[in-house]
Amino acid sequence: MGGTITGWVYVMTNESFPDLVKVGFTTRIPEDRAGDLDNTGVPTPFEVATAFLFSGKVLRIEQEAHRILAYCRERDGREFFRCSALDAAAAIEKAATNLGEQILHIKPVLLTPEQKRLQEQRQLEKQRQLKKQRRLEKRRREQQLRLEEERGLDEERKLVEQERQKRKESIRNGWLCFGTGLITLPLGFLSGCLLFFHWP
Repeated sequence: MGGTITGWVYVMTNESFPDLVKVGFTTRIPEDRAGDLDNTGVPTPFEVATAFLFSGKVLRIEQEAHRILAYCRERDGREFFRCSALDAAAAIEKAATNLGEQILHIKPVLLTPEQKRLQEQRQLEKQRQLKKQRRLEKRRREQQLRLEEERGLDEERKLVEQERQKRKESIRNGWLCFGTGLITLPLGFLSGCLLFFHWP
C-alpha cells in the first residue's frame, strides 16, 4: 500500500510566497521534486528548506504532519501552510513520533533562531581566532626574519673582523721577514768580507 512507501517528507519555501511553506512527500531526491514544481505558474523556484527520510509509512507521516498543521493550512486539499519552515519541520518530527517511525536522515537540519545566533557567534569567534592566529604567525615570521638578518650581520661582521686580523698578521709577518732579511744581509756580507781578507 501507499502507506509503506520509502521516501522523503520535505518542507519547501518559495520567495514568491514568503509566509507559506509546502509540506509534501517524494520517493525521489527532494531537490528533483522542487525542480518539478518550477513551472510557468510559479514566478520563482521552490527551495528545499529541509527533508526527512523514512523507510516506510512516508505517506502516513505526511498526512499526520498535515493534520498537526491543520490550524495554519492555507486551503483545504492543498499542501501549503502559513507557518515557518521550523514549525513545519517540528510537525514532521511529531508525526514520526506519533506513528513510531524512525527518521533515517535529515537534510539540511533546520536551526532555531537561538541556535542560529549561537552558530553565528561561534563562526564569528572562529574568524576572530583565525585572524589573531594569522597576526601572531605574521609577527613570529617578522621576528624570525629580523633574527636571521641580525645573525647574518653578526656573521658578516665576524668575517670582516677575521679578514682584518689576517691582514694584520700577514703585514706583521711581512715586516718581520723584511727586517730579518735586513739583518741577515749585512751579516752575510761581513762574513764574505772576512773570508776574502783572511784567504791564504
